[in-house]
Amino acid sequence: MWEIYVDRDWQKAPQDFQEQLHRFISYAFIPLRRDHHVAGWGPEGLMERVIEASVNHGRQRDHITPKIKGLTQAIKNQSLDTLVKQLRKKTPLNGTFEYVLKYEEAPDYSVLLRDLTLHVTEGSQSVRLADSGSGTQSMAVFALYSYLAELENSTYILGFEEPEQNLHPQAQMQLLKNLRGLGLQILFTTHSSTMIDALDHEQVVLCRRAQASRRDVEMTISQLPEDFFLANGMNRESYYKFHRRRNSEFFFADFVVVTESPVDAMVVRHLMSDGHGDLEALNMTILPLDGVTNIDFVYHLLKSLEIEAAFVVDKDYFLPYKNDEVKLSRNNHGFPQYRREFKRDCLIKEIIPKETERIALLDYFWTNPSRAASMLASANFYCFRWSLEIDLVAAPVARATMADICQIHDPDKRTSEELLTQRQNKIKKQEVVGPVLAKLGAKNLPSSYKLLRRDLPTKAKLAAR
Repeated sequence: MWEIYVDRDWQKAPQDFQEQLHRFISYAFIPLRRDHHVAGWGPEGLMERVIEASVNHGRQRDHITPKIKGLTQAIKNQSLDTLVKQLRKKTPLNGTFEYVLKYEEAPDYSVLLRDLTLHVTEGSQSVRLADSGSGTQSMAVFALYSYLAELENSTYILGFEEPEQNLHPQAQMQLLKNLRGLGLQILFTTHSSTMIDALDHEQVVLCRRAQASRRDVEMTISQLPEDFFLANGMNRESYYKFHRRRNSEFFFADFVVVTESPVDAMVVRHLMSDGHGDLEALNMTILPLDGVTNIDFVYHLLKSLEIEAAFVVDKDYFLPYKNDEVKLSRNNHGFPQYRREFKRDCLIKEIIPKETERIALLDYFWTNPSRAASMLASANFYCFRWSLEIDLVAAPVARATMADICQIHDPDKRTSEELLTQRQNKIKKQEVVGPVLAKLGAKNLPSSYKLLRRDLPTKAKLAAR
């Protein structure tokens, strides 16, 4: 039964709805099955439909069928009349009857086309479509459907189920380029991040299964609004300069963890695994950035698409260094110091809209860091007390392990000041952070790490559908 969505309500469609719709819009659906059987003759084949449409396209009169009739009449006169006369002679019955050969249907040009099959020729080699690879067969079916749509010469919508099936990534990109050039309205479902990577995000409609109230299956749909860039104060060109080099697998996730760097992503993955969180089972993904400058792009995108997310950032995302640069803002132990104000370009107003709460948070950064971290976590932002590597230096067991990995044997140099001022570049590398985490037990983790380990698996499970 068809229903129409009108004024935010589903209404029963009139009985002739499909007929009325077909007057204005033609629709072809290319199913998941796209093999040589679909391309060939027979009840489920496309070949007969496409050939008939192609032969008739642009032709006012059928000049072929009369010639077919003349040819069959000549064959009848020369050979078949003799056949029926011989059959009558061989029949052991008296009487005036005789045999006559007639067509069940008047012959037309289709009798010449029955044995046509598609072959794929490359160089001197010609291979039947049935013997070609599944990707080639799939593309042949796509070509037949697309040409049929073109021949029908109407407002045509072409629906495609998972076009990436049997295609390697480069072929997927070629297909999408060709789809754009068809001049048709194209709708397709996909589970391919390669396909999503090649689309503008405004062209993507995210569908998720929801609990059904009226039907066996219901879907929730989200899409970027038309004023997405203007409303969020973002430059479209800069946005796509960033996203064109990102992997779009997060479109298919229920929960996304956004980090500043690949090292942060490695830490989150370790903590999730250690905290009994199976990323694949939870249908979550970790999206590492190259710093914080692109966080607002990802934040607004995930929010608009209603994808649950958490953001893992260093403290300098929210607060400027005391003397603008980290190397000029260290205390006697090497730890950075910050000014008592929020950066203008951070998302603090979006994630904590109330000014009174922002003022309280700013105070907590100095008087109660755990409270500040908890307050931000409630807004799905996880902020290290300083940064990923500095929080490790502040934890005694982690600091000693880090000094061992850095081969600092002098007791007077196994200090936070040595690590933070003389080894500051080395201690943030994956080859140092990874082994430190591997040697730490859960009880020796910094408090910021413990919060991530505890919270992220829980939030991911709640977001999983």
